[in-house]
Formats: sequence, C-alpha cells, structure tokens
Amino acid sequence: MDALNSWDVALFVVAGYIAIVSMVRLMLGRRNTLARQLRDELEHQRSEAQHQAELTEQNRPAQAPTSQTALTAKKKA
Repeated sequence: MDALNSWDVALFVVAGYIAIVSMVRLMLGRRNTLARQLRDELEHQRSEAQHQAELTEQNRPAQAPTSQTALTAKKKA
C-alpha cells in the first residue's frame, strides 16, 4: 500500500472542511426554520386563546349589580 503524500492529505483536509461547513450550515438553517415555525405556532395559539377569551367575555351574561339591601335581604332569608 502506498503511503499518502502531501497532496492526498491536503485533499482530505479540504474535503473534510467543506463537508463540515456544509453540514453546519444545513443544521443552522433547519434550526432557524424550526424556531420560526414554533414561534408562528405559539403566536397563533396565543391569538386563538385571546380571541376565545374575548368571545367568552362577550357571551357572558351581564351580572345585575348587587345592592347592599339585596345582600342584607339574602342574609335574612
């Protein structure tokens, strides 16, 4: 078996560098995409919850104001 000469080692180093840099860029892109999707989903859920709370508040029947005399009458009954 022939020993690796300096050109072979240089080519392996360059190929390894390109492979590592490419993989890191792909992983960073995927991470950013997932973070963006998660942020959008959380924002959507938050807006849905707020909308649901507003609907619940609108549909809640108005409570009659309770006067002091009504409270006193309740206590006596």
